[in-house]
Amino acid sequence: MPICFILPKGLNLSTNGGHFKIGQLGSIRCGLSNYSKISELTEKQVALVNSYNQAWGLLKADTQFTADELSYMTKVYSGILEASVNDLDQILLVINANKTQMPDAKRMEIVNKAADHMDSNYNDLQQFNSPNQILSLQRAKDQNAVITLKKYHGLE
Repeated sequence: MPICFILPKGLNLSTNGGHFKIGQLGSIRCGLSNYSKISELTEKQVALVNSYNQAWGLLKADTQFTADELSYMTKVYSGILEASVNDLDQILLVINANKTQMPDAKRMEIVNKAADHMDSNYNDLQQFNSPNQILSLQRAKDQNAVITLKKYHGLE
């Protein structure tokens, strides 16, 4: 199922076969251009999107999950990605020199808050991915055990 977002102006998030890619940001407020959090946030967002792409690619091809389970996973992923896009929206609002008038200290405070949210989003994604991977492996193992037992007892 495709996941769509309306993104803030100046940020491109394109899909290619269900994979998300983040485009370039526009002009950055001079006082924040050297603030390391901005590059860390960009890297964290890329890591989040890459982790989503990898996990979703595996999950949607996995025969161990039902359509209802995949639908639920889509909703969870959509929520995490939407929250992440909202964080990016906040960052773009404060780093764009032409959008918002405020002191750089206030801008950094907002960037730090968005960074905390983005860390939480990334952690939520990882915590959601791990049990799904384990469940898939357990189901595959159980399925293989059933096949082996059926063959052993001549039921197949």
